[in-house]
Amino acid sequence: MNRASLKKLIISALILVVIAGGGYYLYATKFKASSTAQSRYITEQATTGTINVTVTGTGAVSSQATSDVIIPGNGTLSNFKVTTGSIITQGTSLGSVVDSNLNSQVATDQLKLSQAKQQLTQLQQKQANDASLDQAKINQANQQLAEDQANPRIDQATIAKDNNDITTAQNALTNDTNTDNNNIANQNLTIQQAQTTLNNDNTSLSKDNIIAPISGTFENVANANGDTVQSGKTLGTIVDLTKLQVQVAVDELDISKVKVGQKANITFADVAGKTYTGTVASIPDSGTTSNNVTTYNVVVTIDDSTGLKLGMNGNVTINVQTKDNIVMVPSAAIQTINGNKYVLEASSNGSGSSNSSYSGSSKRSSSYSGGGKNAQSAGKLVEIQTGISNQNYVEVTSGLDDGQKVLVKLPSVSSSTSSGSGRGGFGGGSGFGGGSGFGGGSSFGDGSGKSSKGGN
Repeated sequence: MNRASLKKLIISALILVVIAGGGYYLYATKFKASSTAQSRYITEQATTGTINVTVTGTGAVSSQATSDVIIPGNGTLSNFKVTTGSIITQGTSLGSVVDSNLNSQVATDQLKLSQAKQQLTQLQQKQANDASLDQAKINQANQQLAEDQANPRIDQATIAKDNNDITTAQNALTNDTNTDNNNIANQNLTIQQAQTTLNNDNTSLSKDNIIAPISGTFENVANANGDTVQSGKTLGTIVDLTKLQVQVAVDELDISKVKVGQKANITFADVAGKTYTGTVASIPDSGTTSNNVTTYNVVVTIDDSTGLKLGMNGNVTINVQTKDNIVMVPSAAIQTINGNKYVLEASSNGSGSSNSSYSGSSKRSSSYSGGGKNAQSAGKLVEIQTGISNQNYVEVTSGLDDGQKVLVKLPSVSSSTSSGSGRGGFGGGSGFGGGSGFGGGSSFGDGSGKSSKGGN
């Protein structure tokens, strides 16, 4: 390559570098897009209506009344005809547990009691015989004394003997009476003890009769008639399916709102199109903590459980507070500044509004302010006092009246605008070299931030 050719090549390379640099500079200064954040507001109207404050949760259906049937003693299950699903009435006999040892003991007790009573009869008869015999001896001694006293030929020694015989007979009567009374008293005590033993054994025997503790449906039968069973084991469970409930896990942040007696609505995916009603029946004092979150198992009884089964999962909404005829605004309209509550009241020259219905207990009016309007031009801050609230609305107790319009700021958006003012490029048309780009392609910008294709 000669020097002339090399010089031309270098000059061409320099020209290309200049053109490329100039094109980048033009793009960076003339056509580079700039982002401008725009604030947009929606106009909402303070309305008079109803706010419902609710607490929600989920839970499974269970029975309000459930009782295990406990086997009362050791032995053989007898006259047990219950199966799973049997309908049971409270107080009825479900069968019994036969303990052969206990039956034998009762028979022995009865025999001992009978023998003790027979012995008492004998002692009572002996008491009567002893008293009769002793009294006869006393009478005989008295008669002998009278005869001897009437006979003048009887000396005093004989009279003294007669008196001694009377005393002996009287002492015999006293001793026999005391002895017989003691024997009878002891025998009565023996009878009482035998009766107590028999009663206790009969009580144990009667306890072996299995009685239904509640009415309901028998579930989970564990044994069959004729089985050998053990005291204290569970024979099955009676469940009252007419009185069902849901145990709802309520978050610790909401538990203070829940009170016994509050009403609830319950829906089940397994029962489409139906809403059940219920009542808060109990609130536990202690909760369950998992992953640093504490919940409380609140029991909600179901008013009419038709169509439900144990274990179904339900969505429960507890109505903890309701206020009617109150002024309210959307929650998004509330601003908190230094602990005080404010709303941005719409200026009187705001844009027109279009009505749209709201699927709640009130209607609202909404409109968009002009594009790019800021808070100062859209309205003014007004301090308010608030009352109850839910996820959607807040009660306004003062500072705002029904019908006043407030602004709710929508999420900010960024719009890209080109600083270029039309098509253009080096060399006139819209690109390098005069045509419409590099060799007649597309321009860098058309004034709208979009690319467009030019002609040849």
